[in-house]
Amino acid sequence: MYESFWGNTEQVAQSIAKGLSAHGDVELFEVSQAPGEITEPLDLIVLGGPTHAFSMTRASTREDAFKTGR
Repeated sequence: MYESFWGNTEQVAQSIAKGLSAHGDVELFEVSQAPGEITEPLDLIVLGGPTHAFSMTRASTREDAFKTGR
């Protein structure tokens, strides 16, 4: 599961998924498309997102990113 505004984090997520797929089944979701509830047993969940203001994104940093274009 990943969050990406400009595509860079998505590319990283795809690379991670590709590497992990050599070891088992992998499903990759953009966070807004991810299931709301996980009902099946999983061996691993990997979450990733861009960093804004030196931490994970928040509503305020998402708004700032879109205002400034970065």
